[in-house]
Amino acid sequence: MFKRNKWGFHKAVHLEFLEGTTLKVTFADGKAKIYDMMKGAEIYPPLAKLQNRELFLAGKLNPYGIIWNDELDYSVETIYRDGEDTQSVQVPLTTRIAYGVFSARTKAGLSQKQLAERTHIDQADISKIESGKANPSLNTIERIFNALGKTLDFTVSPLPDGSAK
Repeated sequence: MFKRNKWGFHKAVHLEFLEGTTLKVTFADGKAKIYDMMKGAEIYPPLAKLQNRELFLAGKLNPYGIIWNDELDYSVETIYRDGEDTQSVQVPLTTRIAYGVFSARTKAGLSQKQLAERTHIDQADISKIESGKANPSLNTIERIFNALGKTLDFTVSPLPDGSAK
């Protein structure tokens, strides 16, 4: 059921269960969406089983979908596309970098191995960067984006809640 669109995937990084069958999903790009799973049940009737609160709360998030059991899963792409926008959140920098590298690489149609060859960065290190398990230097990030024909720009913005931390 997980589908890739022509722009790549929108990586989900956090799942919150709200009232009834409503979810809040936060994505690597900082957007947060609210989605009632019964909206999905109109198209995919087995989702009606999620009215069982215990089953609903058993959902597990992976970066590209929510999985309840062997029979029930749902693509976060649908939630990203059809969900209601809610207050965006500040996603950790390593997560945003991971998503940016993954997204730019897949849009360019390159494998991690091909990007490794272009950048002279080990494929395993690119994998760690894309999974958010590495803290690459700015030089490494710049090499990756240059190899993808992209530039790296920085914007300084206030935190979403307006506080200074």
